[in-house]
Amino acid sequence: MKVLRNRKDWKDLNSKLKAGEIVVLDNLLSDDCLFLLRNRILNASKVNDVYQGYKGIDHWSDSLSVTIANDLLKKLTALDPFIRAWSFIYDHNVEGVPLHADPSTHNLNIWVTPNKCVKDKKKNGLEIYKLLPPKNWTRAEWNGDAVKVRKFIKKTKTKPTKYEYKYNRGILFNGAYFHRTADVSMKDGHENKRISFTMLFGHQLERSI
Repeated sequence: MKVLRNRKDWKDLNSKLKAGEIVVLDNLLSDDCLFLLRNRILNASKVNDVYQGYKGIDHWSDSLSVTIANDLLKKLTALDPFIRAWSFIYDHNVEGVPLHADPSTHNLNIWVTPNKCVKDKKKNGLEIYKLLPPKNWTRAEWNGDAVKVRKFIKKTKTKPTKYEYKYNRGILFNGAYFHRTADVSMKDGHENKRISFTMLFGHQLERSI
């Protein structure tokens, strides 16, 4: 199965990654790959984590995740080795994932729910702050204390870069940048739930992911 869509800008994307830029990858996955990925998540028989307003499914050794990662690594040579992947499936009207940082050199967030399922087009996207956690912070602080993170961001006067939700859009960025879901508002029905598929590449902040 073909995983990635054909594109001519891989060289330019690699240059942006090396320069530390946030990269937007529209129309990233093939139709077949998207269909398979979305249906696996929607119909998953096992949920690994339950949070307030969303559930998490691990894709540690999932063959599809590994295939996607391997194809990306062939095209985006600036990426560090693939570490892990997971997906979040959200309730229809929630805040989503709060402010946090991840211990990876790069995060790739891919949205796999069609645009027609979106209720409020001003929501469902991603906010990224180009700001790293203080070196003396622990994981419990940079990954689990959204209140403290928000106070730190306010103190530094850092403004977010906002990315609009779009089906089959991938956002590739420094995983240690603080980021959050820009709230969730989707139409009713299980098939309309917002699904994000996240891949982590490389380690930073700590070795355990």
